Amino acid sequence: MKQVRITLVSGATYPIEVFITDFYGNNRYLLGTISSGPVPPTVTYNTVIPSIFNTAPQVKLLIIDSEGCETSKILECTFNCLFEIIISLLP
Repeated sequence: MKQVRITLVSGATYPIEVFITDFYGNNRYLLGTISSGPVPPTVTYNTVIPSIFNTAPQVKLLIIDSEGCETSKILECTFNCLFEIIISLLP
């Protein structure tokens, strides 16, 4: 199983929502919410992406902060998208 790990988010206003979507930003699924703190606390979410993405050639990891600012990253899926998303913020 492939893993994706987010180890740091900077320049965002907490709380931050983390989503997985298809390449076009549709079929959005919430993976977790990262709470606020002066120094980001250690937060870990482990999840397997929904089966709708099993045969997708690409998926998008989307992060939206409390002010509505968005950033995203396209993830290439070599054979299929059966991978685990790990989000961990370390102080």
